[in-house]
Amino acid sequence: MQNSTTRVLFLIAIVASSALSGCLGSLRPDAPQSIHYYSAAPDAHVDGGSTLDLSGTLRLGRVRAADHLTNRMVWRVSDVEYGFYELARWTEAPREYLERTLSKTLFQTRGIPESLGPEAHVLDAKLVGFEEDLSDGRHARVAVAFHLQRGGAVLWTATLESLVPIASNDRAQAAAAIRGALTDVVARASEIIIGRLE
Repeated sequence: MQNSTTRVLFLIAIVASSALSGCLGSLRPDAPQSIHYYSAAPDAHVDGGSTLDLSGTLRLGRVRAADHLTNRMVWRVSDVEYGFYELARWTEAPREYLERTLSKTLFQTRGIPESLGPEAHVLDAKLVGFEEDLSDGRHARVAVAFHLQRGGAVLWTATLESLVPIASNDRAQAAAAIRGALTDVVARASEIIIGRLE
């Protein structure tokens, strides 16, 4: 009898040990996942535009971004619900992309005369959208609030938005689409600004 009790206890110990090792095995951490970085920087190529003959000059004023637009890539499912991709980051703060795209488009590509003097028109910009919009399909969404003034007089204020379709779930394609949306918003703004400076 003692021999059979020993066998039963031995089998119970083996089964318990197997079950416990299976449970504990699932507690082992997975291999760390790497963070991927993406860029929305404007293309390095500049279509060299000559300086326009405008009655006014322009200075790029304050360029800001909404608080949630940091180096983490953002998604949204509605106007009020946003989230962050844990493993997807921008190589720079989105505000930097906006500032470089504005400067390059306005002064280099479009040839608007730049001035730091007090007589210059001042353009302020705030990036309010720079995300993957999942509310109706998959789109890159960029929205920028612009404010153009001269000598305290407001000449133009508007928020321009662009939506560009994203073909797949690939973050690199999303980053390229967001860059395209940013380029579109700034190009449209530059047309309006040129009209205000003539």
